[in-house]
Amino acid sequence: MRRSTTSRATAHSFASISIAATFLTAVGAAATVLALVVIWGLRLLGGHDVYVSGLGAEGMPTAPAFNLFLGVLGGGGLAIALGGLVRVYLEPRLRATSGVRGVAETLAWPTLALASACFVLASVTPCSTGCPVPGSASFTTADALHLSAAITGFVLVCVAMLLVVCTTLSLRERGVAAFSLAGVSGTSASGGLLALAGAGAGVGALLEFAAMTLGVLWAAVHAATRRSTNGNLTQRISRLAPERGRARRSRGSAGSTVELRAVELQAVELTKS
Repeated sequence: MRRSTTSRATAHSFASISIAATFLTAVGAAATVLALVVIWGLRLLGGHDVYVSGLGAEGMPTAPAFNLFLGVLGGGGLAIALGGLVRVYLEPRLRATSGVRGVAETLAWPTLALASACFVLASVTPCSTGCPVPGSASFTTADALHLSAAITGFVLVCVAMLLVVCTTLSLRERGVAAFSLAGVSGTSASGGLLALAGAGAGVGALLEFAAMTLGVLWAAVHAATRRSTNGNLTQRISRLAPERGRARRSRGSAGSTVELRAVELQAVELTKS
């Protein structure tokens, strides 16, 4: 009876953790998509040739709303990353964390969290009027801080995508990450070079918005996919725990060890399916 109770308690523990992760990822995904929609709306109001950071520059009528929702976007990314960390660190038996792919899965979430923190930092340190580029006479320390945070955030998002490509997740998830990585890195690099060169402002601004859109949608889709997997996995793991309890009662301690190992292996395999 005690072993059966322990099995049920373990299943409930897994379920509680998965519910918490599901809630975090759902809130994070909703926040990032909402912020994306609002920022695109502000772009339509602020002008088509304005770069992303330009919407939050000093003196821009869109600055208060933009900086607020850039912070919402970063906060949503942090929630998504925290939901992933809950799964990786509090349910280690549910995932094979050995080898390069296991390390990649573990590092993907902290990397996404750091990227999101960079966007939060950029939201509270807006650039000065016109968002001057490095080397110009009007370039200030605040501009340097904002630009560094924004660029670092974009780079870390790309690193997180690359890490997901290297994980043991499904081929579909890794394929979406690879496509998003190519899109975000290509468009953001092109837009950034155009901005630094001071040429093709309209094209450069559009490329930067495209990079932001791809990055946000990837994070939201990845979160939604993980949330669905978490829910299905919780139900299937919950069904495994009673089986372990029944096997222990019928086979004795030696059989319990074998059965426990079999259940744990099944749990790991479930995360790969």
